[in-house]
Amino acid sequence: MKIYNYNKFPKDYTYRHGEITSLADYEISKLKEMGISKVYYWYATGDYEGSGQLLCKKSKLWYLHDMGHCSCYDAIEHLDLSENKGYFSLKELKSKCSQELFKQIEPLFNKAKKD
Repeated sequence: MKIYNYNKFPKDYTYRHGEITSLADYEISKLKEMGISKVYYWYATGDYEGSGQLLCKKSKLWYLHDMGHCSCYDAIEHLDLSENKGYFSLKELKSKCSQELFKQIEPLFNKAKKD
C-alpha cells in the first residue's frame, strides 16, 4: 500500500485546530485490511477531536473521506468504501467537490494525479 501523509495544514484551510500528526499504526493496518492500494491524507488532533481529509484508491475507484471526529471514534472508523460512494477518476471526484472542500484536498489531489 502506498501512503502519502501531507504533513501540514493545506494552504488556505481556515480551520487550523490541533496539531498535525500521522494516522496511528492500527489505523494504517485497518486501511490495508480494507484492500486500499493508495492513501493520501493530512490529519490533525487536539482537544479530544481530529480533523483531516483522506483520499484513497481501492481497486478502480477513488474515495474521499472526511476524518473529522470526536473522541468517541477514530479517524477512519466511518470510512465507507461502498461502490456507490466511489469515483472512477480523480476528475470525477473533483467535479463533485465544493470549492471549500477542494481547498482541503488540493495537495492530496495533486499528489495523486502525479503518481
